[in-house]
Amino acid sequence: MAAYKREFGLTIEHPAIYDGSEDVDCRGEKQHLTTTAYVRTGATTRVYWMYMSGDGSAVTRKRQMPVLLRPAGTIRVPSC
Repeated sequence: MAAYKREFGLTIEHPAIYDGSEDVDCRGEKQHLTTTAYVRTGATTRVYWMYMSGDGSAVTRKRQMPVLLRPAGTIRVPSC
């Protein structure tokens, strides 16, 4: 939650977080978190995501972009 405030100026109470600290990602990196939040403001929905260190203290990559539809249902994270 603190990273969303720091990086985007947003208050996100329940962001989706994938704890990849037990996994190795496609590039062979370990100890990471990935977080995603969909924020609707009026007629526009934006997705915000960050790729972070395992303890959440450092943001490696971040992005925000408009989306047409928010996802619904169960979201699964595929392996490499």
